[in-house]
Amino acid sequence: MATETTSGTGWPAAKAKPAAQQVPWYRPILDRSYFLGTAVAVVGLIALWEWATATERVHPVVVASPTDTFNRFVEIIQEPFFHEHLSYTLREIFAGFAIGTGAAIAMAWVSSAFPLFRSIIHPFVVAFQSIPKIILLPIIVVWFGLGMRSTITIVMLIAFFPTYVNTFTGLSLSRPDGLKLLHSLGASRVQIFWKLRLPTALPLVFTGLKTSMNFSITGAIVGEYFGARFGLGFLVNQYAYLLRTDSLYATVMFIAIFAVLMFGLLELLDRKLIFWRERAGGH
Repeated sequence: MATETTSGTGWPAAKAKPAAQQVPWYRPILDRSYFLGTAVAVVGLIALWEWATATERVHPVVVASPTDTFNRFVEIIQEPFFHEHLSYTLREIFAGFAIGTGAAIAMAWVSSAFPLFRSIIHPFVVAFQSIPKIILLPIIVVWFGLGMRSTITIVMLIAFFPTYVNTFTGLSLSRPDGLKLLHSLGASRVQIFWKLRLPTALPLVFTGLKTSMNFSITGAIVGEYFGARFGLGFLVNQYAYLLRTDSLYATVMFIAIFAVLMFGLLELLDRKLIFWRERAGGH
C-alpha cells in the first residue's frame, strides 16, 4: 500500500503549487511588432498626406496639409469663441448621455425583474432602434426647435440602446445557485440587484457605456450640424461651407481626440471599479 509522503515534522507534506503559466517567448515580440507596425503605418500615412499637399497632388483648398492642420489646431484650442462652442457641445453630450444611459439601466433592470414588462417593451425598443436617428431629427426640431433641447434629445435616443442591451444581458447572467441562495435568505428584489445582479452585470454595463459615449459624441455633432446654431458641429458646418479646410480638419481632430479621451476615462473607471475581474483572471 502506497504511503503518503510526509515532512520532517510528521505532518503530510504540502502539495506542490502548480507552476505559474508562462507567457510564450514570442508574445512580447508580437506585441511590440503590432505597436511598431501601427506607428509606422500612421507615420507613413501622415508623410504621404504631407507629400501630396506639398507637391499639390491634391488642392490645398480641398485637403489641408498636416502641418497647416496641426498649426491651426494649436491656434483654435486657444481661441475664446472655440471654448464657448465646446462648452455648448459638452453640455449636450453629458446631459443626453446621462439621461439616455440612466433610463437604459433602469429599464433594463425592470425588464430583467419583470418578464411581463420585458415581453411588452422589447418589441418597441428593437423597432425604434431600427429607425435611423438622423431621419428623426426633422421631427425633433419641429417639436423642440433649433437648439440644445433638440440635440440633447438626439443624444439621449442614441445613447439608450447600447447601454440597455448590454445591461439587460449582464443582468441575465446571474448564476442560478446565487439566486437560489439569496431567495432562501429572504432577499428582496432590490437586495438581489445590489448584491448579485449588478456586480455580475457591471462588465457589460461598462461596455455599453463606452459604446454609448462614442455614439453620444457622434449624435451631438450630427445634431448640431443639421439643427443648431452653436456648438462644434455648427463650426464644422460653417468651416466646410467657407472652405476653411485647415480649421475644419483641426476641429475634427479635436473631436477625435476628445472621443479617445472619454473612452479612455471610462476604460479606467471600468478597471478601477471592477477590480474583482482582474483578480479572477490571476492578474
